[in-house]
Amino acid sequence: MVVIRGALNISESTMLKTFKKVYFISPKQYLDQLRYNESKYLLSQPSLPISNISEIVGYQNVSHFSRQFKSWSHLSPREYRQKIDKN
Repeated sequence: MVVIRGALNISESTMLKTFKKVYFISPKQYLDQLRYNESKYLLSQPSLPISNISEIVGYQNVSHFSRQFKSWSHLSPREYRQKIDKN
């Protein structure tokens, strides 16, 4: 973000306000949505271990990824995978 902000020659607060005006959410919320959507897609790939999915979407710690995924979906990654396998 610092590189982008410097290239645009605007303050961080201006950048955040502009982002929120355009996308109606904060950059963190936007990134979380991207991670959640990518996680759901990757969990539909049964041969891909959850630990690898965690790394792919940017988490260094699998348990942190699992807690975050559960806060998004109300299911653990394993539960989510089992649910989509049944469908």
